[in-house]
Amino acid sequence: MKVRAYLVENNIIVNVGIFDSEETAIAHGYSTDSTLEGLDIGDDISDLVALEQRKIEAQVVLTEGELLWDEIQLRKKRNELLAETDYWAFADRTPTAEQIAYRQALRDLPNQVLAREPDEIIEGNDHWRNVIFPVKP
Repeated sequence: MKVRAYLVENNIIVNVGIFDSEETAIAHGYSTDSTLEGLDIGDDISDLVALEQRKIEAQVVLTEGELLWDEIQLRKKRNELLAETDYWAFADRTPTAEQIAYRQALRDLPNQVLAREPDEIIEGNDHWRNVIFPVKP
């Protein structure tokens, strides 16, 4: 039986995870329903409807270590990684072949992922798991 667990920071639930056991959830730093009893969790996030919405908007943890990406989150992460390397393309620099290949792989990533069938549909939105980002040289 799967166990729903919560990542709590400063008395606010910031993520939800699904684990195989309560012990595994606790080992990963998550709290379960039984370990949350008596804690003063912030009212703004304690409502499960709001929590579920935050889970969908963020990178969703479905199983241990597995992330589920929607198109917006995928492109956002890709754009962040590209922005980190924008300086490689300045006029006074000559990027290496590895740097050029990395940036091209990042630009191609969304189309490659979105061409696959979605792994999950959450509230009518397609989501993909096992997205592998290129490794920065």
